[in-house]
Amino acid sequence: MPEGFDCSGINWRDTARPVRFFFLDARVLWGLLLWAFYMCWETFFMALAAILIFGSIEFFGLTPVAALRSLKIWLFGGERLVENYYFQRRRAQW
Repeated sequence: MPEGFDCSGINWRDTARPVRFFFLDARVLWGLLLWAFYMCWETFFMALAAILIFGSIEFFGLTPVAALRSLKIWLFGGERLVENYYFQRRRAQW
């Protein structure tokens, strides 16, 4: 441990917190990294769109995975049509 670093106030539960880059979620870094390597207006607007999208998702209290699941349910409905495995095999014409 470095000198002057006090670990007594750090709890193991802090590991579940999302990673941050200043005030942004770390998932936004892919857009900023793309723009850093290829600086043009198109990549700047793509990075800006990613920041706005992830920021709005975070504003509503969702993670990107939960937002994609909500989008899937909104588009296709929450009902899963599942049949028994036996009936699926019985339809096969061999």
